[in-house]
Amino acid sequence: MKKIACILLMVAMSLSIIGCSGNNVKETGIVENNSSETGTSMQETGKRMIEVEVGEPFLVNAKYGQYIVTINGMEKTDWWQRKHNNDVKHVLLIHYDVENVSFSSLLSSGVQLNPDSFKITGSNNYAMSAFTTYYDDVEPVGNVEPGEKKSGSMAYEIDKEADAYTVIFKNSTGDLARTYIDLQ
Repeated sequence: MKKIACILLMVAMSLSIIGCSGNNVKETGIVENNSSETGTSMQETGKRMIEVEVGEPFLVNAKYGQYIVTINGMEKTDWWQRKHNNDVKHVLLIHYDVENVSFSSLLSSGVQLNPDSFKITGSNNYAMSAFTTYYDDVEPVGNVEPGEKKSGSMAYEIDKEADAYTVIFKNSTGDLARTYIDLQ
C-alpha cells in the first residue's frame, strides 16, 4: 500500500513539474500579505504590480475572465512634424498584443483596451497623455473575442522627449504590470 502511495505521489509531482515548465506567462493577481516576492505590493487594492520585460506576456485576472497582454515596444513617429510642420509635440506609439483567454462581460463580449490602459512616463518624469485628437497611421485593435489574439498600437503625445520610458498596464482594479523601454 505504501509503494502504491509513493508511486502515485511521484506521478503527481512529475505532472506538476511538467505542467509548470511550459508556462512562460507571468500572472498578475491577489497577494495574501504585504510582502512582494515578484512585484511591488499595492496594499490598497490587494493586487501586486509585476515587472515584465519588453515582449514578455503577462496574464490579467479580471472579474469577468482572463486575458494575456504583451508590450512589444515603443517607437517615435514623425507624425507631428508631418501634420503640423513643427516639433512642439512628439507622438510615440506603444505596440502590444492582447490574447483573450476567457474574458467576457455584460458590456462587452471581449477585451477592449483603450489609451487609459497604459500610463507612460519618460525618464525625465514627464507623463505622456493619450493622443486624443486623431491619429491616422494605425488602426485601433477593437474588441478581442475569447480565443482571439490581436496586435495593435496606441498613440501618445509628449512635449519633451526622453531616452527611456516606463509603461504601466492598468485595469479598473489598479496598476498590474510595469515595463521599462529604452529608445536608445
